[in-house]
Amino acid sequence: MDDPYGVWDDVQSLNSSRKNSNTDQVSPLEAIKDRESPLSEPKQSPSTESKPKEQKPAEKKIVKQTTQRLSTLQVEELDIDSSPLGPLGPSIQRQPSPEEKKPVPVPKEESLFEINVTEPLKIGDKISGHVEYRIKTRTDLPEFKSNEFSVTRRFREFVWIYTQLVNKYPGLIIPPVPEKLTIGRFQEEFIESRRGALERFLRRVAAHPILNKDEDFKLFLESTTFADDKKDTTNPLVGEITPLVNQAFPKIPDNQKQLEQYRQEFDTLDVQLKNLHKIVKQLSKQRKEIGPIYLELGDAMVMLANAEKEQRVADKLRRLGNIHKQVRELYEKLAQDDMNYMTATVEDHIRIIGSVKVAYHCRYKAFNNMSQYDQNLAKKRDQLAKLEVSSKLRTDKIASAKADVQETEIQIESASQDFETITERLLGDLNRYELEKVKDFTQSLKSFLQSTLESQQQMMNLWQQFFAQ
Repeated sequence: MDDPYGVWDDVQSLNSSRKNSNTDQVSPLEAIKDRESPLSEPKQSPSTESKPKEQKPAEKKIVKQTTQRLSTLQVEELDIDSSPLGPLGPSIQRQPSPEEKKPVPVPKEESLFEINVTEPLKIGDKISGHVEYRIKTRTDLPEFKSNEFSVTRRFREFVWIYTQLVNKYPGLIIPPVPEKLTIGRFQEEFIESRRGALERFLRRVAAHPILNKDEDFKLFLESTTFADDKKDTTNPLVGEITPLVNQAFPKIPDNQKQLEQYRQEFDTLDVQLKNLHKIVKQLSKQRKEIGPIYLELGDAMVMLANAEKEQRVADKLRRLGNIHKQVRELYEKLAQDDMNYMTATVEDHIRIIGSVKVAYHCRYKAFNNMSQYDQNLAKKRDQLAKLEVSSKLRTDKIASAKADVQETEIQIESASQDFETITERLLGDLNRYELEKVKDFTQSLKSFLQSTLESQQQMMNLWQQFFAQ
């Protein structure tokens, strides 16, 4: 028996000592249980009147040595969960498992990628001129040359990067750019609206886990010779995207139930968002129009106060006219907040639905390619079978037909992989968009309601101050 701590030898010595003194032989387990050890409770006698049997000095010495040796045993050696002795007390500490020894992972901080579109600048005249926007970027990503940099880009260069991303990543929902406008493009309100839309476009691209790593996107953000650099990477498919945005969602007979459900939901969402956009625009327009009316009313009251001889009446009219002028400013602020919050959010998501249509059309095109290759393969296999039957001596034609079949099979395999990749991308981005949509509209509604509440509260305070005086 392997007894590195000498416990068994001590028990044998104890039994030998008791045998020599004409006492009963004690089993090893009884010897351990009967000892006075700090590791276990002393065994109580059935009778409260009986006295414990005194041990001889030699026995006490052996028991003490045995107890000390037992107290040094490790938890793994004694298996305390199944031991009749129970827990061994605070002096024995459990050794950590290999899994517990592994360091606790520290949550990774999100990378800094902040983009702002600022300082719109008109270049040239109203006929041939354009507007340039300054793009300021702050990032700690190692892919960029520096942490802070800025460049200027005009609108058509934003369209270029959008088109590049659409053509390079079929199936992904590429964040959209605002529409092109010919008439009124130099109006201050339109320039500010476009600036905000372009900024949100870049921020959405920067937040996308695939698009933010694109080389053309990095080139767009930091190249100081962009006009020359982009010539080497321009995709020849520019110009095919805009018509797809205005078309209906294509339906593919491939039994993809989740994508079909999304298609139906987006059809409904497109109609509802456009209806909401129309109403919000009307609300903003009415608030803009009512502002000047309050201003005219205020001016009329002030003029009436100047003509009034009774000073008390004149003072009240003058104060009332000034309040109407302040109310006019509040309505103008409300109209601007409508544009910044609700209108901008609704317009963005109407455009995003257009990008979803583009992604669906990319999948539809891939499905048609795959179906066309299937038809071609069936025809070529029929031709090969006919040649093998009728032209057994024309081995050259048979070999050529077999090569055509093999080539078409390779094309089908490639088209099938493209279709699966597009499907996977589209499903992933649709799920991602659902979360983004909830976040955007929640924040937009909060800001919209907060602005309305603050403006109404300020109006009420103005009227309360008037009556208090």
